[in-house]
Amino acid sequence: MKYFFLFLIINTYSCEYSSLNFSNGIKAIQFDMDRDAITNLETSQSCKKCHKIIYDNWFNSRHKVSFTNELYQESHKREPRNWCVNCHAPLMKRNGIESNLNDRILKEEGISCNVCHIREKKILVKKLPELKEEKYYHQYKLEADFGQRKFCADCHQFNFPNIESNTKDENFHYSNLEMQNTLNEFNSSFFKELGECSTCHLESYSMNSHSFFGGHSKNKLKESIEIEIEKISETKISIKLITIGIAHSFPTGDLFRTLRVKINDSKSKKFITEIYLKKTYLKNSSGDKNSPPMILDSDNRIEPPKESHVSEKKFIVWIPKNIIEIEAILYMDYLHGLNRFETNLNKNFTFLEFKKKKFILKKLTKKG
Repeated sequence: MKYFFLFLIINTYSCEYSSLNFSNGIKAIQFDMDRDAITNLETSQSCKKCHKIIYDNWFNSRHKVSFTNELYQESHKREPRNWCVNCHAPLMKRNGIESNLNDRILKEEGISCNVCHIREKKILVKKLPELKEEKYYHQYKLEADFGQRKFCADCHQFNFPNIESNTKDENFHYSNLEMQNTLNEFNSSFFKELGECSTCHLESYSMNSHSFFGGHSKNKLKESIEIEIEKISETKISIKLITIGIAHSFPTGDLFRTLRVKINDSKSKKFITEIYLKKTYLKNSSGDKNSPPMILDSDNRIEPPKESHVSEKKFIVWIPKNIIEIEAILYMDYLHGLNRFETNLNKNFTFLEFKKKKFILKKLTKKG
């Protein structure tokens, strides 16, 4: 049995950083404002004076609202698990109680400057910044893995809890089924040797530094996902979806995140069909307490690119005869199907339309 749990630890890239104390979400990060926070720089707002561009970008990012955003808050009400909070609001006062949200530090800041950069009154970095004055303004501590892909894995690469852990936080253990598999996807891609997660999502040496672009970024989605449609018979069209520069499967991340492609008759605006790209799961009825609560039933997402910076997936769908022009609407759906019937959230929070494109269907030439 001990080898089974060793496999789970390796498979989920769980690792305790000596200074950061990440634990793959299993426990909160113990943080003492007196011992850890930098004097007079306790909040992210304090960093703005010298790092305005970074602060403004972070402030408008999903990392800033990892705990406070409406989707997470609704999910937390359904399943108030410490395990989830440990990634969405990871800092907890020393000797605090994980289930007591009042013991969480700066939870309204989500994944903040303190979460990633500050321990024991020092700035954690992979390498020292260029010295521009006689001495550094901050004290620094070097962390070899800081900013590397496994640094991101603690909250973006993990398995389902096993059945025994699925409804309680005590004696928590992961199962052997990936729940978020983004790092493994990245490691199987063309981009593996070209950079890190931070290369695209952090853009640390640009005006977009710390923007953390992702599956909620409308402009990035628009430029990173293309669609081509071709008529192949009187009643069939070929739809090709292409990812450009996305170094993992798409969609990735949350297990219920879905890319939806709606096809309408452009002239009459009548609905024709809709494609869903996602993972689907079924309830696991095995009864084995070490197994996951769900089993993967299907996965029709766009795979990570293997030989270049692009990846594609084709679909063949039926259309009525005599359709001349069609309209394709691409949008993200952030809710599980069952939760959509129960949600009180406005569609602005649960859907994101990011591309609309029209296609004129060419007449097919008769052979012979």
